[in-house]
Amino acid sequence: TLAPLGGAWWPLEIVPDWMRTIGHISPVAWAMDSYSSLIFHGGGLADVLLPLGVLAALTIVFFLLGVVRFRIE
Repeated sequence: TLAPLGGAWWPLEIVPDWMRTIGHISPVAWAMDSYSSLIFHGGGLADVLLPLGVLAALTIVFFLLGVVRFRIE
């Protein structure tokens, strides 16, 4: 469900602004931003720092939620 909203099926540049905003709720959009920046736009490390930072933050948040939710006692 998150793949099309995140831009994995089509580029987010061709969708309306409101859909692009909703799509960036998904981690897929941040991953696709960094991928397309590197592969299609010839970007470098500086161009992917923000998407990678957001992905790292989401990883930490979801990991902590998982630890709290599935605490083994």
